[in-house]
Amino acid sequence: MLSNSKSELVRITQRIETHSEALSRLSNNQPTIEKQQHEAKIGTIDVLSALSNIVREQVRFGKDFTKLCQAWDPISHPNDAVPASMGRRLRKWHQSFPQTIQKLETRAQSLVVSTQAYKISVTEFASAIQILHRDGILETENLVEKIQNACVQEAKRLIQARESLIKARDRLSMDKSKLELDAKQLETRVDNYRPNHDGKFFSIYGGTLGLASVGMLAVCPPAGAIMGAISLGSSLLGLGITESSISKRKNLERDAAELSCRALKMTADAGKLEHNANDYTEHFDAVTAAAVAVKYLFSILNPMKSRAEILERASIQQCSKSSSVGLRVSGIHSSSAALMVGTSHEHLIDCVEAILSDFSYSDTDDRDPDPEWEISTPNLPSKPRENDTSLVRLEDIVLFQNHILIGTVAVKDLAFAKSVTARCTPDSRKTASEVEAEYAEDMRWMKSLDGMDRFRFAINLAQLSECVPKVVRICVKYSVNGAVHWDNNNGRNFKIQLLSDDLKLYRVLDELVAGLKELKVYENVMRHVRVLEDRDDYEELVRRRSVQEM
Repeated sequence: MLSNSKSELVRITQRIETHSEALSRLSNNQPTIEKQQHEAKIGTIDVLSALSNIVREQVRFGKDFTKLCQAWDPISHPNDAVPASMGRRLRKWHQSFPQTIQKLETRAQSLVVSTQAYKISVTEFASAIQILHRDGILETENLVEKIQNACVQEAKRLIQARESLIKARDRLSMDKSKLELDAKQLETRVDNYRPNHDGKFFSIYGGTLGLASVGMLAVCPPAGAIMGAISLGSSLLGLGITESSISKRKNLERDAAELSCRALKMTADAGKLEHNANDYTEHFDAVTAAAVAVKYLFSILNPMKSRAEILERASIQQCSKSSSVGLRVSGIHSSSAALMVGTSHEHLIDCVEAILSDFSYSDTDDRDPDPEWEISTPNLPSKPRENDTSLVRLEDIVLFQNHILIGTVAVKDLAFAKSVTARCTPDSRKTASEVEAEYAEDMRWMKSLDGMDRFRFAINLAQLSECVPKVVRICVKYSVNGAVHWDNNNGRNFKIQLLSDDLKLYRVLDELVAGLKELKVYENVMRHVRVLEDRDDYEELVRRRSVQEM
């Protein structure tokens, strides 16, 4: 059943190595995708900020033109010359407004291109991790489970084989005891007869059994000893029988021959038992080796599977985010393109309303109560310091599930009994809390590289204060052999900053909401502009007059 297990395990090991390399490549690609996502968000915020600037300029124009119309109403003076101040303000707006709209549309188009590249990267990443996880790692896990099941079945068969061997051994032992008893009885019967010259047959027969007993001693010592006893008895029998006891001699010949056959059968049974025992040992060793290999493969596959599951979930979230970003960016581009067609106050209001609708955002009540955070670790070394002889060092900090800081600590293995603790403060040491770190079983292999054990700790930021802190400072403590060792970044502690593109987005959306309200206040100002546009001298009025008016 396990005849091909060794070659199959070698092939599976090679598959796992291939999966590990692919998983590492995908893990290394994840920061690139996160960077593209960040750039897409920042690009969106920049475009919206540009739109907010346009809105502010238009509101400023509305305020200025309203004051000018209060001093000179175009509707009341259809045929009068337009005041110079109104002409200058109108020319400035007429020249700058379309240009800013053009720049907005160009930036929106560029954002569409970069967002499309981000979506393609996310799609390729999601497809690759899904194929690796489901068609690669899970399939390999199924192969290992098949071998594991085969080991279980073979172990059950070996248990039955062992029971059969024990029974066969017990039977052989019983036959041996009975043969020894019968041999002693035969010797006793031989002793009851006087020596006689007619015992030649038994003498020869005894010699033959004696030769057979030599061979039997090599295969089955008990049976060989018995045959030797029978040989002795037969020889004695040959010396002790007289001519008057021919019939009794024949009975002794028959009994001696029967003992010889039984001894030969025991020899054959002992050889068969030895062969079966060797076969059992060989299969037992094979099953044991396969079981050890299966356990080792699972120790590699399980962390790999967990990492692949995390990456696949992350890819699904990234696909959802990229689709959302793509739709919003597409909406921004469509609105800016529509604004290009009709560069007016009314079209600007429509553009802002459409974009706010795409973001499903009207006021602060629409904000996500738990924005997506990122962390920055400005003073955490990116790699171990050269010739580092410290007994404890903080190696890495990552953000998990948007509010949990997970840190990895390396400590010198000075004793089996040891503890690692992380101390953190969200408010510059006004308050502090400590969390115990746990041994990182999945990083045991790294100890062979530097002799350091790895521990992990988890800090729930939501439990540190009422709101997620913007800065957290951390140090780690290593207690071993009655001594305490610290890694506190030479007294400065490690600084973790929490950043959020969502908060930046909320600010610019707040600006657009406020700007939209002001735009609507000055919506009627465009009625006066329309009156001026209907004048015959409007083209001359808005034509650039000097460099100073640019």
